[in-house]
Amino acid sequence: MRAIIILCTLFLASASTADTIYRKVDANGRVTFSDKTSGSTGEAPVELESPTSRSSRNPHDAVFNPVFETSSRELSAGKAFVATVPGCPAPLLLTAYHLLGPSGGLHFQMTPAQIKSEVSKIRLYTLKNSTLAGEARADSHTPANVSTCCNATNPRASAGDIAAFTAPVKVAKLALPLAILDARKGDMVFILTSLSGKADTTFSHEAIVTGMQDGYLTYDITNPDYAIRATSGAPVINSKGQVIAINLGGGPQQGGKRGYYGMGNPVSAWKTPLSNTCK
Repeated sequence: MRAIIILCTLFLASASTADTIYRKVDANGRVTFSDKTSGSTGEAPVELESPTSRSSRNPHDAVFNPVFETSSRELSAGKAFVATVPGCPAPLLLTAYHLLGPSGGLHFQMTPAQIKSEVSKIRLYTLKNSTLAGEARADSHTPANVSTCCNATNPRASAGDIAAFTAPVKVAKLALPLAILDARKGDMVFILTSLSGKADTTFSHEAIVTGMQDGYLTYDITNPDYAIRATSGAPVINSKGQVIAINLGGGPQQGGKRGYYGMGNPVSAWKTPLSNTCK
């Protein structure tokens, strides 16, 4: 079994329709998609404020660099994304729970109750040019039974490493859908994130699912130069643009193989707990 090396503490931060297969985003921010029915392909640049249909939208438009205002300080760490959750009347902003703790710069890990009382406001900045995309009062929907990836708690016994808030109205229309089922071994998936210290504007990073380990989805990242730091909280989507996990961490490949593997909290662990918080 592969040794787990989750780099939670290294993440300090300085979609499509059912018939559309999401492919890649190029350096100019254009998404290439393919329609399974007609076999046609096309490219479409999408601006954040454009009234676009889900089929032409760039999935990474739903991903942001978040800043959380707390009673003691601001936390700027990792990534957050907007998604629609069954049972919730409005889209939610999802991120990694461990970012609201030492990984985000605090001296302690906030409890769900502390998140609700001490996180007062959230600001979201775009991946592409770091402009303010939306802000709102923090309305937490973080389940009570969450755990950080760093404590090796099996997310199958809890909602795992996830924090959730009502998404700012301004970005709600960009919400990604959730997958019904977990990804399977051999599936190609995409981590939607910017990379710390990288000058390029590639926000889609391919990976191949290798299975489940201790309740976490594992995947080998195709690009050997992928930088793990500051990618916690990014969505991992399937080829239909549906969220299948929240990216949490990873480690170097073993056996002399160059590159990294990643680990994520699978949608099956937190979809129902989130639905219940909305009720």
